[in-house]
Amino acid sequence: MNIGKIITSGSLAATFVCAAAIAGADCIGTADLSRGIVVTFDNGDSTQMQRMGDGLIELLEIYADGGSTWWFRARHGIYFVEEAELDPQGNPYPGSQLVIDFGMDLSGLPVPVAGESWSGETVNIFDDGYRRPEVASYIFSADGPLVLDGCEYEVVRADVRYDWEDEGGMTLHYSFLPALGTAILIASQMDGDEELVAHPVAIERLRK
Repeated sequence: MNIGKIITSGSLAATFVCAAAIAGADCIGTADLSRGIVVTFDNGDSTQMQRMGDGLIELLEIYADGGSTWWFRARHGIYFVEEAELDPQGNPYPGSQLVIDFGMDLSGLPVPVAGESWSGETVNIFDDGYRRPEVASYIFSADGPLVLDGCEYEVVRADVRYDWEDEGGMTLHYSFLPALGTAILIASQMDGDEELVAHPVAIERLRK
């Protein structure tokens, strides 16, 4: 799983305070996710998110340095089921596509709620047919709200762990926003590597 360049090293810079939208602010909500939203980070990278007709969230990671765009599909923005690196024409590069098989109806994957968790055996299926066993674990906990563009968003912290047996694993931290029904990547760490931390600084409706 890539969950890639959108993250930048450093300490968490987003501001956290308390739960409901600030009075008078034109805050993003679930209806906006159906039309598309953009989260921008302090290095100029951004993530576009949109809820599709099948209920999955489609994500595009776009990088300020001009690197390849990464495309993902995920349930609730955290249970990733497909990814690919896109060429400048928007087509997947050969060998970059990955499917994650949860072995169950995706509608059964729980909405993140503080105090709950989910764990299961999944399979990573690569372009060449190679199948890598994976154990995916999700722990949800309460967190302070996130303030973006004058709005306070309630946050459920999602700590995610992928274990790939002898190949090691990866740990991620998301902020799931119940008001939107999707999550923002905050931190990522491959086993043995330095933790990388994201700095979300803005959220807006997608302009097409």
